[in-house]
Amino acid sequence: MGFLNWLFGQGKTSKAAATGPNAKLGPPSSGLRQFRTTIADRGDFFELSGAWLDELFPGQSNIKVIKRGDVKEFLARTDRKFQWTVAYMHHPEPEMLTQVLDAAAPLSQLATVEVLAYLVTHGDTRIEEVAIGSFWPALGESAFGLFFNVLGSGGMMPSGVDHARGKWAVQRIYTKIPADCPATKKRKFEELATERFGPSVLQGRPSQQKGGGKSCVKYKETTHKETLGQRNTYEVYTADSKEDALAFLESKSVTKGLYFIVVETPQGNWCRANGGLYQEN
Repeated sequence: MGFLNWLFGQGKTSKAAATGPNAKLGPPSSGLRQFRTTIADRGDFFELSGAWLDELFPGQSNIKVIKRGDVKEFLARTDRKFQWTVAYMHHPEPEMLTQVLDAAAPLSQLATVEVLAYLVTHGDTRIEEVAIGSFWPALGESAFGLFFNVLGSGGMMPSGVDHARGKWAVQRIYTKIPADCPATKKRKFEELATERFGPSVLQGRPSQQKGGGKSCVKYKETTHKETLGQRNTYEVYTADSKEDALAFLESKSVTKGLYFIVVETPQGNWCRANGGLYQEN
């Protein structure tokens, strides 16, 4: 077939995905630098390269993975199971990804949980379906915080995952809850989903303010703060509860950098920036 350079998941299927129900979403995760994978066809193998590779195999510019075969058997006998698990999670074939997620469960280590968050927002619907279908059996409750931190692009080093695409993935994951899912695991998912994406994420409709539409959130002040030579603007409000704050912030939009809407509550401060919702540390 010769030498091919193409972005992971950006083949014919990604074009079809662009015309589906998620057509209005922002950029897919497959285009993010830290996750983007270049693939070369080498006959029975794919040759993978990307920014993520150096952390797994320092000094190597590329690695080879089999196109088809028993990945579970390979991972069971290699002495570098973690590194190869992460590498195979960048495989472009859904059938191979299914094997890897099954063999790696439960996912708990930083890199594997991070990659799963990218996969559910990948952009290729075939890859997304595998990742979303594997979420509940593959991810333990203890890893939910990390998963939502990446999916919601929070923390000190935001992942860059598109907010609307992350929200769409959460809604799809929520429809896949297995009948035997522990109640605590479901509640943890609901809590974190609401905190990162707003109250309507699990209802599929805009959230409603309490009191027949009367706002429970009051404006306090607008302040400015210099941080590392940059001037940040904070539009500050107060609310009686976290629920009121999240419903209010979900109705707001921030389209410029260095601008933050903050709602102070007895349970802590909740914020919205152009990357989405998060709790202030």
